[in-house]
Amino acid sequence: RRNRIKTMKALLFISLCFFASAERIAKRIYKPVEGSVGCFRRFNGTHQFGCSSHENGNVGVLHKIQSEDDLKWLIEIGPHSPYVALLSTRLFQREMMTSLKESGKVNGVVVLNKTGEGRPERFSIDDVCPNHYSSFYNKFEQESQFCDTNPWNPGSTEFLFEDWGFPIFFVQSIETAQNISQCYEKYNRPSIKGVPRDWPLCAIELKSPMIGAVNTPTCIRRGILDSYINPQPSMFCDPLGDKNIFATVVPTNSSTDTVQNRSVILISTRLDSMSLFEEITPGADSVVTGLAGILSLADMIGRARRLSLLNFKPDISNIVFSIFNGESFDYIGSSRTVFDMEKGIFPRPEEEGISIPASIRLHHIKYFFELEQLGSDSVDEKYFVHSDPVSQSDPDVKAEVEKLKNILNDSAVVGQNMFDVTDDVPLPPSSFQSFLKRDQRIPGIVITNHKGSFKNRYYSSEYDTADALNFSKSKQIIVDNIAAVSNVLTSTIYKLATDQKLPTSIAPDKEFIGEVLECFLINNNCTLLRYLMSRNITGPPRPLYVGVANADEDFRGNANTATLFVNEILAIKLGDRLNGVNKTDCHSDPKDDIYHHSWVGDLPGSMGECYRSTVKLTVAVSPAFIIDGYNWTSGDYSTWTESRWQPFTVRYFLKESSSYENGIFVVGVVVFFVSTVLIFLSSRRADVLFMGRITAGTS
Repeated sequence: RRNRIKTMKALLFISLCFFASAERIAKRIYKPVEGSVGCFRRFNGTHQFGCSSHENGNVGVLHKIQSEDDLKWLIEIGPHSPYVALLSTRLFQREMMTSLKESGKVNGVVVLNKTGEGRPERFSIDDVCPNHYSSFYNKFEQESQFCDTNPWNPGSTEFLFEDWGFPIFFVQSIETAQNISQCYEKYNRPSIKGVPRDWPLCAIELKSPMIGAVNTPTCIRRGILDSYINPQPSMFCDPLGDKNIFATVVPTNSSTDTVQNRSVILISTRLDSMSLFEEITPGADSVVTGLAGILSLADMIGRARRLSLLNFKPDISNIVFSIFNGESFDYIGSSRTVFDMEKGIFPRPEEEGISIPASIRLHHIKYFFELEQLGSDSVDEKYFVHSDPVSQSDPDVKAEVEKLKNILNDSAVVGQNMFDVTDDVPLPPSSFQSFLKRDQRIPGIVITNHKGSFKNRYYSSEYDTADALNFSKSKQIIVDNIAAVSNVLTSTIYKLATDQKLPTSIAPDKEFIGEVLECFLINNNCTLLRYLMSRNITGPPRPLYVGVANADEDFRGNANTATLFVNEILAIKLGDRLNGVNKTDCHSDPKDDIYHHSWVGDLPGSMGECYRSTVKLTVAVSPAFIIDGYNWTSGDYSTWTESRWQPFTVRYFLKESSSYENGIFVVGVVVFFVSTVLIFLSSRRADVLFMGRITAGTS
């Protein structure tokens, strides 16, 4: 018996050694691809889009495509399929990707970031007519057809709306991209005459398995069914969403204040962009330039209020700032705001024992202003005022829109013709459309840097970066242009609200505008954000993808980092600094949701400061997910969801032929069974085999 125990211990020791050795061997065989990000799967009410691998990953032989000849070789000659195509950013285009997908020989695509590799001339994963499925103009034939012949987004590849059927990864690390390319050159590149290389070949494994499938209603239904039969249920997908940011210049109390009809001036912009890949959503011109503009405007309005220079006319009750999230996906944030306004629960529902701001409804809005893409490195740049031709069929609305435009022109700096009015085209993609869907009596304008097609060549893509804006060389010009727009718009709003000219002492803070751009485009660890967060902030600028909504739908917190950054910037620019209030006392009263308190500047060498403002976070989740029995194909509201997934991994290695691998497997099986038989026989005859050792041990 003792001998058998010794034998079993020996077998256990051998097994542990085997597994430890196997792990070390695996590390020597496989090289992980660091700095890679993957494409993932999204859904709407009818379809699934995006990418997914098999559960255990997709493996393919690397083939680098640098020309049409390389693509033709893969499709017509390549004998070692399945392949994984290596593409440069320049060739990552619709025609190329369609050819790879239709070839049936491709198991995945890797896009390499290379030094000196030029980006495409234009690139956008969004539609030619962004958000056209949720457009205000879908019910108006003439306006709905405008984009068909005059595309807003001519750089569109519509990658977002394709179900690729294989994984796609982007390798950001230039060093890693070079290592992968070297592996291909050494083992895989065909001869000059196109003769394929023999095994072993450099291969890669792409692992990005998605859990959800089909479409939004199917994915959600499966999650609900799983909750009935699984003691530890898991959803298969989540609604896209985050938080909107809302603030009034003058605080209100629902129990004492009543908002007059058509007395609120609403100023808005968007907070989100999109790209194909996880964690790469820079939104430089799509988002950040408009964001800098509205924050500059808030800074000027806030200063005027604190100096008691903002005295409203009798027909104006407030100025409201709304920064909408999820606008890239069928206007999630603005449509939810409109929905809540119609229900009388905006900015939040009433709750017994809690003081809340006065409710704002659609009929309270007198004027609507929206800032969209404002980036420009041109000294003599013109900006364009877009208005809606449909609502202006009402003479009263048309008269008010003309009034807005006239004041804008009067407010422009002498000698600087900034605005070129466009009356003959519908609105570009904008949050204002969500409001017009429900109330066409709201006069409003949208200000952009484009008259027709987007000036931004990388709208909704991973290339919409500071480099695309030429920020490093033209920062001051970009700042000056945004300052000019915010100055004119502030002057216009001040005139509408007070019937007075904006005092010359209230001017744009160009240093502040530059810092906002710096923080969201270049360096998160900027002075402004360190001051707001009272700590150092590591990592690159935060992505501006809306992400998925938290199930609790809380009215505060649980927001994306970028959302919280903007929320705090708006708080200190519109709010009041409370002198003599320490960190312990700088907090919001749970029974008072009128004010928001922010403790900022608590850094080494400083004391910290407390600000009180009306800024708050509101829910930015589509109404489709809270309406019982919602018709998922109606197109009334956004139905976008995101699949849940398992961790992404990418690793490359040398791969032998299938026949060689099968032979090794057979040999391994034979060795296993032979070893098992030998061990079994050794165990049965242990008393004979180890007799000499037993005798020596007992003598």
